[in-house]
Amino acid sequence: MKITILGSGGSTGTPVIGCLCQVCRSENPKNKRTRASIFIETQGIHFLIDSSTDFRQQMLREKIERIDAVLYTHCHADHIHGIDDLRCFNTLQDNPIPIYADVSSLEKIQKYFDYIFCDCGQTGFIPRLIPYKLQEKMKIFGVGVTSIPLLHGPFSSTGFRIGNVAYLTDVKKIPDKSYKLLKNLDLLILGALRYTEHPSHMTFQEAIAELDKIKPARTLFTHMAHQVDHDQANLELPQGVELCYDGMAIGCN
Repeated sequence: MKITILGSGGSTGTPVIGCLCQVCRSENPKNKRTRASIFIETQGIHFLIDSSTDFRQQMLREKIERIDAVLYTHCHADHIHGIDDLRCFNTLQDNPIPIYADVSSLEKIQKYFDYIFCDCGQTGFIPRLIPYKLQEKMKIFGVGVTSIPLLHGPFSSTGFRIGNVAYLTDVKKIPDKSYKLLKNLDLLILGALRYTEHPSHMTFQEAIAELDKIKPARTLFTHMAHQVDHDQANLELPQGVELCYDGMAIGCN
């Protein structure tokens, strides 16, 4: 399995438009964060998790040429607004692409992007997508995928586990029933927005506290805001925990 961090930033990305803070002015490429998304290649199948606002830029940067399925964590703008550029993969592959999300997110995606899903005889250059409702345990092109319910402040979101890798972005609290789905992880990619309190996202302290319950072999934090300097934060994190960065590639069994 190969995992590529497409984007590691929060909803505004880093640098933030108009901000002159130290991190936004940093020359460190690891402080340049596009919106959160990952790409997983396993057993010959190519999974995209979220089509972020920066989807086109991420695809060009990583030279990705195939997407077999898209898994959506939730329907907030920074996680879905790149959806139109999936049409380029329809052309490359000459086939429709299945997308998976919970019922509420599917309904909103189909409402927000009704031109994609309406049965109105459109012939323009639009994405060809087939929506599927998430199940807790699924086989997608023969690959086992587990969906993990999460709480994103007043909203819900979904994490995903493929093999012994789990991706939980945009999470404030992990429901008790979800911990059983997170046992024996080799890698956990977990959203940790910043140091100070946020109503919908874990702080660094809250995310670190979760690791005592989940006990993954390795943890990467993602979905960081511009208050987080990559190098400084890494120096302060516990052993086995580090920040991911855009373009980071990880190999897993």
